[in-house]
Amino acid sequence: MGYVRVDNQLTREFTDLDVVLNNIYDSVKSLDTRRLTHALHELQGVRCRLGDEDSFLRAQSFVRRHRTFSLLLEDPYTHHAFTKPRGFAGDASMIDLLYGHRSGSEAASDTGRLIFETLMRFPSSDAVRFRRGYYGAFIDRVSSRQGEKSDVPAIACGHLREAKFSRAVTDGAVNLTGIDSDPLAVAEAQRSIVLPNVTVRNASVIDFVRRKAWGETYDGIYAAGLFDYLDVRIGRKVVETAFNALRPGGTLSVANYLPTIVEQGYMDLVMDWRLIYRTSADMLALATNLPQDQADMMVWTDPLDAVVYLTVTKRG
Repeated sequence: MGYVRVDNQLTREFTDLDVVLNNIYDSVKSLDTRRLTHALHELQGVRCRLGDEDSFLRAQSFVRRHRTFSLLLEDPYTHHAFTKPRGFAGDASMIDLLYGHRSGSEAASDTGRLIFETLMRFPSSDAVRFRRGYYGAFIDRVSSRQGEKSDVPAIACGHLREAKFSRAVTDGAVNLTGIDSDPLAVAEAQRSIVLPNVTVRNASVIDFVRRKAWGETYDGIYAAGLFDYLDVRIGRKVVETAFNALRPGGTLSVANYLPTIVEQGYMDLVMDWRLIYRTSADMLALATNLPQDQADMMVWTDPLDAVVYLTVTKRG
């Protein structure tokens, strides 16, 4: 089996990993969706037992040498994450696979389509679709509180797909500004949403912070997938900058994957899609620098128990 190291702990983990990967291989070849789902979830147990970074990287290398790995790359979702055509996993084009804007027909084989369809039913995948609808409704709620047209920016907006889930956007009741550092994402958002009240800027989160949100104020601000990639220092700075840019009564909302999702093992070991996960307490810690007498904070978890949300409203 070609172990990389011979200490007992890592040898046992590689044995477990080999068993799980073979189970995945056999379930795909037999087109057994239920068995495949169970085997994919078993990767999380292996992942949790990999203590340090060195052990993880060696296990990841083991995965890439296994016969199952090439089979899993026949799935377009896994393939996109691993190959990172835009430089990182989780880009807007990859998220479109979760939304259904791209389909499993891109798979290289019937087995690839089976893997794709299985992954699309995972709670973490459902949670991304839930998040899209939630932020469409968030825009509507911000708009309904205002007596006049409201202003809402989306930080790291990707393709801004939630805009089509907002009545306020389609009715022109809100000025929605998307901000993203990926020029291809910006171009797609501009192409797909042609409305006079929707603007998409090619700018980064660092631009947002350094320029103090361009000196503008807003009725609502949200970041759907950004915080999965931000460390606590930058995360706090973004929250602080966004809060300061809110008008009285304005609301900030940010989302983050929970560390308890069972798909993390597959995402880390196979897809090489490593995120920064946060608990409810971690989300509240992002707001540590806010003036407590001016901020009303709430943390809640989505119905899939996959994503946690922080909502901060400026009193006034």
